[in-house]
Amino acid sequence: MFVAEGVLLYLSESQVKQVFALLVENFPGCYFAFDSMSPFLVKKQRKNDATKHYSAKFDWGIKDIRDITKWDSRYQILEVKTMKDAPSQYYQRMGFFNSFIFSIPPFKNMFRLSLAKLG
Repeated sequence: MFVAEGVLLYLSESQVKQVFALLVENFPGCYFAFDSMSPFLVKKQRKNDATKHYSAKFDWGIKDIRDITKWDSRYQILEVKTMKDAPSQYYQRMGFFNSFIFSIPPFKNMFRLSLAKLG
């Protein structure tokens, strides 16, 4: 089991593909948990108060996380969780506005936690 939290977002798509390829070649059958975001958020990162002051920038975003299965037939996406899937005690902390935003179709898929099986 490998976990990449807050890592892949800073890589290019070709680098992300290389991470997946290295894992499947060296650890066939492994599980890989990782987070991802939509390309919309990658584009808008300099408008966000939390990220606009950092020199590091997000580079990789993917609209549909299941598209990873098109990269290689050995990749399976087993589970995907979004902000809306968070337990209610955490979700309520975001406030009404953010809770509402994350329920609208284009926005509810902005952040994801995914579990893949490689190989």
